[in-house]
Amino acid sequence: MITDQSEWKVKASLKPGQKGTLKQYEEFGDKLFCVRYRYKDGFRIKTVEIVIDKTKVSKR
Repeated sequence: MITDQSEWKVKASLKPGQKGTLKQYEEFGDKLFCVRYRYKDGFRIKTVEIVIDKTKVSKR
């Protein structure tokens, strides 16, 4: 199952703008935080991490 995160090995974690992230950067723009390539059993999946909220926090 693809959603079983424990078995997928991350082999690359790329910042927006790097080779391998251009299509995702076009789609998500400044919301894109990183793109990861994960591998398992001869398959590769590409995952994206996007920012959905940014809030300033105060010190307590």
